[in-house]
Amino acid sequence: NPEKRNADLNVIISETEHLNRLVTDMLSVSNLQSNNIELRMETFDLVEAARSVYESFLALATSEGFEIHFHPCKPAYVVGDRTRMTQVMTNFVSNAVKYSGDNKYIEIRLSKTSKKVTFHCIDHGMGIPSDEIGHVWDKYYRTSANHERGIEGTGLGLAIVKGILNLHGAKYGVESEEGKGSDFWFEMETVRKPSAEDTEKKDG
Repeated sequence: NPEKRNADLNVIISETEHLNRLVTDMLSVSNLQSNNIELRMETFDLVEAARSVYESFLALATSEGFEIHFHPCKPAYVVGDRTRMTQVMTNFVSNAVKYSGDNKYIEIRLSKTSKKVTFHCIDHGMGIPSDEIGHVWDKYYRTSANHERGIEGTGLGLAIVKGILNLHGAKYGVESEEGKGSDFWFEMETVRKPSAEDTEKKDG
């Protein structure tokens, strides 16, 4: 039966993709825990990196009816691994998409003081029960909402985020209220903008 065969193949492909994600995430957590990870540190504008994350989700906003709003601050330069920090911001926005429920309204907001820049990803969805907030960064922990609504995931995304942020010496946290949404954030120290001379030295 071609129809049944195709349905079975789709299940197999879906499960294979899930296992692949799980193995990849397990490897990432293992490497982070054993400090067996090489950071490619550079000075970059966190606001520009956040904008690229926002733009990568615009197609989703168009196709699935999400409202994703970007509120940048002035350029804020930090020292870090741009790829890894982009991974952190992408994870926060992906989680907001998963847990926004029917609201589908997400804000990416950056604020800057004289020495710090803070990234916020805010959704207005189901929120996290108060007795679960302290566990969201733990390996394999999945909130009750995952089980109630069948939300997929490996349970390792925020553990990976935690490891990356710890390696960068960044502060991070979440404020959430059940039924009203969540605000996942991190804060980094800012540095001066690289001069043309600094860039030339690096390229040389």
